[in-house]
Amino acid sequence: MSLEEAAVRGVLQHYGPRTTNETNGGVQNVGGRTKSATYKFSYDDLPGGGADAIRTFIPAGAVVKDCYILVTTDFAGGTSYDIGLEQSDGSTAIDADGLFDALVLADIDATPGSSVTAGEHAGTNSGVLIGQKLLVDGYLVVAATGTFTAGEAVVVIDYVV
Repeated sequence: MSLEEAAVRGVLQHYGPRTTNETNGGVQNVGGRTKSATYKFSYDDLPGGGADAIRTFIPAGAVVKDCYILVTTDFAGGTSYDIGLEQSDGSTAIDADGLFDALVLADIDATPGSSVTAGEHAGTNSGVLIGQKLLVDGYLVVAATGTFTAGEAVVVIDYVV
């Protein structure tokens, strides 16, 4: 990969392959005021650690409508994941397991393509952020219990602005 600066305009031209870091997430408009934030993560590259210029967040004032996780590669090894939202400082949780609380290996080691919704998950705290208005910007945070050795998933958070 290389960049070349055009002398006339001072604009950089990109040559060669580009990669996309999908762990930073992306947002699309679903319809009206409803948006969908999508994050991809693997067992060894978990979202979290605060805000930066390109990291997708759920804006303050938004109401979380739903959340689901779509397994793209079977998970193996560990015990469970907690999935929630944190503030931009990367250390203050809004609710660290408010989307999925103890999402156990049995839920995510199924055939790729299977999905679990936060509202239907049996975890004690799962889904408590659904229907809640965020007072601050919310950044996705995923924490593992145990040592995972494989797995990839996509987390989708639907919200209304």
